[in-house]
Amino acid sequence: MQEIAVGTVGFARGATPRILYICNDAGYFRAHRAHVAHRMADEGWQVVVASGGDRRLIDEFDSEPLNLLRERVDIAADIGLMHALGRMIEARKPDIVHLITMKPVFFGLAATLQMPRARRPAIVATFPGLGRVFEGRGLWPAIQRAATKAILRRGLAGEAAHATFENDMDRARFVELNLVAQERTHTITGAGLQLKRFSGAPMQTDPTAPLRVLWAARLIRGKGLDRFVEAARLSESRGVNARFLVAGFPDPGHPDNLSEAELEAARRERAIEFLGHVTDMDRLLGEVDAVCLPTRYNEGLPRILVETAAAGRVAIATDCAGCRAIVEDGKTGFLLPTGSAQEIVKCIAALAANRELAAEMGRNATEAVRRRGFDEADVQLSFARIYRMALETRSHGMRGV
Repeated sequence: MQEIAVGTVGFARGATPRILYICNDAGYFRAHRAHVAHRMADEGWQVVVASGGDRRLIDEFDSEPLNLLRERVDIAADIGLMHALGRMIEARKPDIVHLITMKPVFFGLAATLQMPRARRPAIVATFPGLGRVFEGRGLWPAIQRAATKAILRRGLAGEAAHATFENDMDRARFVELNLVAQERTHTITGAGLQLKRFSGAPMQTDPTAPLRVLWAARLIRGKGLDRFVEAARLSESRGVNARFLVAGFPDPGHPDNLSEAELEAARRERAIEFLGHVTDMDRLLGEVDAVCLPTRYNEGLPRILVETAAAGRVAIATDCAGCRAIVEDGKTGFLLPTGSAQEIVKCIAALAANRELAAEMGRNATEAVRRRGFDEADVQLSFARIYRMALETRSHGMRGV
């Protein structure tokens, strides 16, 4: 059979390669993954996106609805999800299924394992972080973890299955747990940004002006909003010359979502200005000096910290694998041992007292992010190469069946 190039992947003449993306939420897919799907569509692929949430956000794609409960277990609903994914894959007959985040990965793999081996698609599983299942303590999280490992180990065992991570520590953990072979794992620097949107303009150096510090994330406890609020209180009481800004939106479907009463109490804090949901983050970052993310999560690679570096601003973040992947402690920002309010205030006071230090860190951050492949084009190319490897392996395997 003669082969011709379709985009970046060799494929049989007359055939169109098909890829099915399965993601928990349409809004997340729009913000973080749609540019890769557009790249593949532009190169001749047939693209389908299955997601929960508001599918109007991805209406340029052929799409399928998912009844997916993102952050909790419901046995009946989850079994229904697995069967629905199985029917969808059988009907759509994709050459590659790209599963994004832990729950779609788990149930997508479980669905493909029910299929005859000869009809299974190639798999690309993306882990932006390892999720709550790898962090929880107690009997029920242990049971969930054991089930997750069993499905991952079986579902990622095929030669046409690849796993992508956003930091090397998560990748190494999967390999150490024998969940996937090392040669089929890949670290990709986040979801990709349009770096040209971020000017990296010099920050203010006037020592009399307040240092402008931003917290930007979903309004959930794990992202450390409570710590940021406490840091604002402490800074005000200690006379630190700083201004505290919060940008974000609630996530009602998340079990860690802050209640309206908690948010209202935070809004009453005199030292904090709430901006609500901000869509032009490039503009906002150009108006601040530092970004604080005192997260409690084992982050994959926080997008806000990549944006912070692209804008030439200083990052103040908890010392975890995902934050270490973008923040160089003492050079482009500060990594906090615990993410406590006291640690945050110490860093803010140091920056407020030394604006030249802040400006130097910002310049270092911009240089680093532009050197290390964080642009959307770099991420697109990385996934295109992985798709090629997965598809070629699957094609060889099918010829041998």
